[in-house]
Amino acid sequence: MSSIEEMKKNADFLIKNLPGKDVPGSAKINVRYKNLVNFAKCFGITDPKYVGSEEEGIVACHA
Repeated sequence: MSSIEEMKKNADFLIKNLPGKDVPGSAKINVRYKNLVNFAKCFGITDPKYVGSEEEGIVACHA
């Protein structure tokens, strides 16, 4: 499992290098609610739209 610092470094790299690039292929991911919320909190995202309760119908983390 990656450390939080490594995840942040990887996310920063992708944010800086991927916008505007066509990435071939497709991927399907399955993320559990708890992991999504922890990921969002790791990056300081506090918007209830992303870290609210499951019952509130949160959306995918924009990070």
